[in-house]
Amino acid sequence: MEESRDTIDNIKNAETAVNQAPPAAEPERQQYFMERAKGQLAQLSRRLGRPLTCCINTFGCQMNARDSEKLLGILETIGYKAVESEKADFVLYNTCTVREMPIFGFTAAWDSWGPIRRHILT
Repeated sequence: MEESRDTIDNIKNAETAVNQAPPAAEPERQQYFMERAKGQLAQLSRRLGRPLTCCINTFGCQMNARDSEKLLGILETIGYKAVESEKADFVLYNTCTVREMPIFGFTAAWDSWGPIRRHILT
C-alpha cells in the first residue's frame, strides 16, 4: 500500500513539474515524460475530434507478451484507446530477436504492408 501511495505522489509531482527540466532519476523521469505525452495526445485528440488508437502485435515468447502488456498499459495511461486493427494511429510490433520463428512472422507481416508502411523505429 505504501508503494502505491508513493507512485500516486510521484505522478502528482510529475503533473506539476511537466514544464520543468526532466528529472534525472527513475521512475520520476518516466512519469515526467508520460505526463508530457498525455498532454500532447489530449491536444491531438481534441483537434481530430476522436480518441487516438493504438495496436500492439507481439511476435515472440512469454516475455514479449508481458512486455507488450506493460507497453499497452503505458499507452492507455497516456491516452490511447487499444484496438485490434493495424489501421490504428499508432502500431507497435514487439518481436523477439533471439528466436528465429518470431522474426519470420514479423518479416512476413512487413512484406505484406508494401507501400502503406509507416515510419518504423527499431
